[in-house]
Amino acid sequence: MTAEDGHEDRSASGPMQGLLSHFCEALEHGLSPLLKPIAEVADDFNAQTTAVPAVLPPMREVADQISLLVDKMAEQQAYVLIFGPLKSGKSTLMNAICGKYVSEVSCLPAYPCLVHVAHAEQTRFQVTRYNGSTNTIGDEPALAKAVADDHKVLVEALRSCEAAGIDFEPQQHATTAIRRIDIRVPAGDLAQSGAVLVDTPGLYTRMKFGYDRMTRDFRNAAACAIFVVKTDNLFLDQVFAEFEDLLELFGRIFLVVNLDSTKQDLQSDGTLAPSLEHADPQAIVQAFENLAMTAPLREARQDGRLQIYPVDLLRAASARIGGQEQEQVEAEGARDFAALLEDLTEYLNSNEYLRGFVADGLQRAAALLDDLGDLLEHRDVLSLQGRGQTLAERKAQLESADAALDRIVAIDWRALAARQGTLLRERVESEIEPLRSSARQTLHDALAAWFESDSSLAALCRDSLAPELERVHEELGRLLRDECESQLGPAAAMADLDAEPASDLETAGVDLAAALRDVLDERPLAAGLPAPATMLDSVQLPVRRRFIDWLLLRRPATVRRYFFGPPEAPEIRLTAAEKARRLGEPAREAMAAQLDALLEPMFERAGGSMLEAWVSHHQGELAAQLDRRSSERRAAIVSELDDVSAELEQVQRVVDRLGGLRRLVGQRSSLVSALMDELAVLDPSALGRPLDFLAASETLAESPEDARA
Repeated sequence: MTAEDGHEDRSASGPMQGLLSHFCEALEHGLSPLLKPIAEVADDFNAQTTAVPAVLPPMREVADQISLLVDKMAEQQAYVLIFGPLKSGKSTLMNAICGKYVSEVSCLPAYPCLVHVAHAEQTRFQVTRYNGSTNTIGDEPALAKAVADDHKVLVEALRSCEAAGIDFEPQQHATTAIRRIDIRVPAGDLAQSGAVLVDTPGLYTRMKFGYDRMTRDFRNAAACAIFVVKTDNLFLDQVFAEFEDLLELFGRIFLVVNLDSTKQDLQSDGTLAPSLEHADPQAIVQAFENLAMTAPLREARQDGRLQIYPVDLLRAASARIGGQEQEQVEAEGARDFAALLEDLTEYLNSNEYLRGFVADGLQRAAALLDDLGDLLEHRDVLSLQGRGQTLAERKAQLESADAALDRIVAIDWRALAARQGTLLRERVESEIEPLRSSARQTLHDALAAWFESDSSLAALCRDSLAPELERVHEELGRLLRDECESQLGPAAAMADLDAEPASDLETAGVDLAAALRDVLDERPLAAGLPAPATMLDSVQLPVRRRFIDWLLLRRPATVRRYFFGPPEAPEIRLTAAEKARRLGEPAREAMAAQLDALLEPMFERAGGSMLEAWVSHHQGELAAQLDRRSSERRAAIVSELDDVSAELEQVQRVVDRLGGLRRLVGQRSSLVSALMDELAVLDPSALGRPLDFLAASETLAESPEDARA
């Protein structure tokens, strides 16, 4: 890249150039196999239902940086970063260096992206977005529109984050915004030098998110930096606050003072004369060195890391694009642009740069591999691996549950209920008889006490018989409930099961206890127990007639009505003597028989037909309940198993790729370390022959591990 013809052949620059070529080939072959696995893992992360938001953006960033480094190695590209304040002339400098007009793609100031300009036979534009996607833009107007549209997206996202009080990160909050623009134009000088110009926009403070990291990432990729400043800003301290940071990042910086050679100053006689920028630009540089240069700048200037070039960039670009002869360019006051190109070209072809190119590329590769290794051990990635293990365990559990259900549905639950029903009948029959005898005796005792009292028949039924019959009814119901719980409840059912069916129920998640509880609660055995009658029938009781009854020819029913009162309310008070005289033993026996008749329906149903019918119903309901629960559980298991299997397949694919990528990163790190060791001890006499370690890099690039990754 020379001012005269732009055709210096870099391949003829001696042994160090041979080292560069061999090194680039080794590192390119070593790193390029990483790009596809990283992209696959990033795509998998993006598709994960269990998201890894903290890992995805930096992984895409690392992939992009590795891709840049691979391209740099493949094309032996020398990145030249161009810095400067807003409207300082950076784009004009790029036009001048290229000898072609490069559209001002940064048409909006403060758009935070880097613009890469390199040689190609055909003009083309490509944008890379924060989500890792790329697309080609057809022409310059379409590119300018895309940048303008994305500027609006960034501004809106930035304002939303500011309103929410959170730090704006475009990787998370504006993933479709442009993060890099690549421009390829026919530019012979760039083709000969292999240089890539990187335009860094001057940024407003509030739009400077990620910019420091973005530019610092180029430290190990860029050859040098060019800082452009207009003479109007040359003596402003704040302009060089950013410049001093560059001194720590780059080994060589070219400071271009952008002159306006058309500027004129007013003379004492009122005439206009060329300003100092035209008459003596070196005087401006000398004034800057003497009056405004800080200690770090002066030190860099003295040791040769900082070189200053006063150039009228507008005239130089116009001349270069217009194809004017060098003598005409110099005549127009842009001779220092030739010196800039000559010094820049000499530096890019120097052994100093070439060895630095090798060392910086290795350092960049090592740093990127370290970053990638850290990302692969990020807690979100490890959590994803843990998720895979959890899913695998859950899948095994569901498959076991499904198999257990097959065995459960084969169990004869009616037989189980029948066995329990037999035990229930035996227990009820054995417990009913003592209660029946006790209740009968209590009622008979109440009848005997009534014959000794002066109360009515209604009082006997109301005060003695009814409470006792209700007590017996409640106690009988309690007996049935207790025996149902004891013989048919969950504990009894589980005790009657073998170990394998009990284990299958637990494995399948079928709750036998809940099924039994539903059946028992739906139709309790005690609910079918009839309530007893509590009134004796006076119509059926024998009453002795008196003389007056005979005399008046009263029928027996009339006699009983006059004695007890009406059948529905026998409230006539009777003395013990009247009861003994007119009722006697026949009535006592008839009343005792009625008492027995009040008890028998309850006890007969509780231990007979009602119990038989209930046990039969229970058998069918339990079998139906367990069939229903098993069907519902199977549907839930199959649905969850499908979801778990699908997610496990997805997660396992990512985990397998992560494992392959880890192995690949380990291999590439070893390769880079070997290259760095070889470079550190390299004998200058060996610079002209191929390096021995290149064979190792080719072996790694073609290893079976790569194929699996």
